[in-house]
Amino acid sequence: LPQVSVMNFLLVLLWTLAVPYCRFRHMASCLSTVWTCIIIVCKMLYQLEVVDPHEYFSNCTQPLPNGTNLTPEELSNSTLYRGPVDPANWFGIRKGFPNWGYVK
Repeated sequence: LPQVSVMNFLLVLLWTLAVPYCRFRHMASCLSTVWTCIIIVCKMLYQLEVVDPHEYFSNCTQPLPNGTNLTPEELSNSTLYRGPVDPANWFGIRKGFPNWGYVK
């Protein structure tokens, strides 16, 4: 799995439980096929022009220096505080132009 995401974690969890028990392997195969189809459809729908990620971006403000154990340098290098964060990235969905990354 080249993309680390919550959606792919379900596949890893499913096969982790299915490998030791051979009677669950057929069911795991069917479930992983269905889940992979759901992932593909979600990624395709996210590429539509109707979906605008800028509407639900999270813009986190930097916490007070004494509010965390991080140094000011670590805070400025953090992905959370560098710019707006797209929550869909946690699920492995990214808006791509052009869409060749998903076609390959």
